[in-house]
Amino acid sequence: MNSRTKLNIVALVFVGLVSFFSSLAFAAAEPAQEAKHSVAAVFPVTVDAFLRFQEEATKVLSERNVDVYYYSAEGDSSRFQTVINAALLKKPDVLVLVGTQLTNTGLSPRYEKSLPRVISSCISDPMKVEQLVEIGLNPPRKKPVAILTDMPRQDAYSFGAEIIGQVLPGVKKAGILYNEAEINSKNTATKMIEALNARGVDVVQGIVSGEEDVEKVARNLILQGAKLLIIPHDKYVIKKAATVVKIGLDAPGSPVPVFSLDDGTVRKDGAAFGVSVDYGYLGQLTAEVSLKIIDGDVPGNMPIIQQETAAAYFNMTSWKQLGLLPIPDNIKSNAVLY
Repeated sequence: MNSRTKLNIVALVFVGLVSFFSSLAFAAAEPAQEAKHSVAAVFPVTVDAFLRFQEEATKVLSERNVDVYYYSAEGDSSRFQTVINAALLKKPDVLVLVGTQLTNTGLSPRYEKSLPRVISSCISDPMKVEQLVEIGLNPPRKKPVAILTDMPRQDAYSFGAEIIGQVLPGVKKAGILYNEAEINSKNTATKMIEALNARGVDVVQGIVSGEEDVEKVARNLILQGAKLLIIPHDKYVIKKAATVVKIGLDAPGSPVPVFSLDDGTVRKDGAAFGVSVDYGYLGQLTAEVSLKIIDGDVPGNMPIIQQETAAAYFNMTSWKQLGLLPIPDNIKSNAVLY
């Protein structure tokens, strides 16, 4: 091997070593890539309010590049375990359980060893959640569960009864549709009945066991003299809200308006008016809590999160169709009009 060849080999080795150490230095200088996180949320049913919840939650989580997966039992409580299992297959950092029944299912001993950190959202009354009562509502809790309620600090039921009294002063008998086996439904219906009774309004209860009962029960309430139909937080009745609205419009004698505790039924399904929190904002709050948990906050140490006030919602097209009196200015100026 001549000297020129030896020099070339040395040069090639030198260049290779320089390249190798340069790549090591470059790799060391690169910032470590942030681990990918995910959130899975399980809903009892697909309704407009929950779709807006998902839309706003996704906006917040996407800003942090967090993957989000949504599942729905589509109103079938027998599928709760199936959809929770599907969500857990994604191995999320945070599992969001929406509603009282799903929360009770997810926090049961069956899932005790498989759950990630948990958020229980859209709980109308945390005291009615059996598993949350068992583990303790006030932080620090015995299990890692954060809680968000869809009832504001303001008494939404009394506020709703007050709105009804002002815009429909002649109504002395109302009908309310709900499934008494569903905890959230029974709780919100009971509190709405109590608030209306306190204002001198008699409320006839129409019990449904599923979506197939809604039309028949609504017609029966009108036959019993109800001059207002009320939809509480009931997954079956909310899904059939447009049907309830049509039955009210076609009522014999004079049309019967519909009041709802879900603003989506006012905006989308034609309920004349209602009182509700903003479910889009509740989705945003739930996503923000998810991020705090991902960043290291302990769910069991978090206070129960709720919005301060509810808002009144009016569907002006339905209001005119029903031929109702003009909405008082003091209510209209502070309401959301569709």
